[in-house]
Amino acid sequence: MAFSWNQVAALRITFAMLAFSPVIYKSFKSIKWSQLKYILVFAVLGNAIPAFLFPLAQTQISSSLTGILNSLTPLLTFIFGVLFFGIAFVKRKLWGVLIGLIGASLLILNGADWNSVGNQWFGLFAVLASFCYGFSSNIIKIHLQNISSQQASAVAFTLVGPWAVGYLLLGTDFIHVMQTDENAWVSFSSVVYLGFISTALATIIFIKLVQMTSALFGAAVAYIIPITAVAIGFFDGELITMWHFIGMGFILFGVYLTRGK
Repeated sequence: MAFSWNQVAALRITFAMLAFSPVIYKSFKSIKWSQLKYILVFAVLGNAIPAFLFPLAQTQISSSLTGILNSLTPLLTFIFGVLFFGIAFVKRKLWGVLIGLIGASLLILNGADWNSVGNQWFGLFAVLASFCYGFSSNIIKIHLQNISSQQASAVAFTLVGPWAVGYLLLGTDFIHVMQTDENAWVSFSSVVYLGFISTALATIIFIKLVQMTSALFGAAVAYIIPITAVAIGFFDGELITMWHFIGMGFILFGVYLTRGK
């Protein structure tokens, strides 16, 4: 990768904004001014800040540890929902979150590489990103329930996108890298995909999922990510053990328990 962690983060937000450019005007016209503040909170906590915190954390800690810390998101979503958003405390859902967390940890730990010699305190950046996700998920369910997921996403990235562009061009050596690094355009195309598919499209789907179910269920679906990684690894020739199947069982059962009524 030719770009630094902060350049990747800024590019990701920039391309997500560009992905929504055909519908930005229409989206702003359909949004009430009273809803803009909530979309801004979601944009900052659910997209902008985590986009920088996770790659920053991975400059010093392993992907396995980052994955485990990211798995705190459903638990934090549940806690914030109960404490700040008037969500009823349901033991079954708490058990679902904890069981899913155990399953995700089993999958991640089973394939972990603990040879990292970086500063493990950087893991706190990943924890902070999980805090942001936990809070923003509840914002969607409580305050953005009746807004189209596409329109909410378009407005959200339009609010933070210009800042990302300014930071990329004025706060980093992005232009110099594009002019001098022979791998820059290959990396650039990869980030385009990351911004359009893994950020813009994923945000639309996530908002819609939370609107249809609950903030907790939407966050708990993040537990499926380790299962997907294991499946891809299997087709790539990696060894699958009994612990993988146990972990996947825990995850699926945990997500089942976090469903609504």
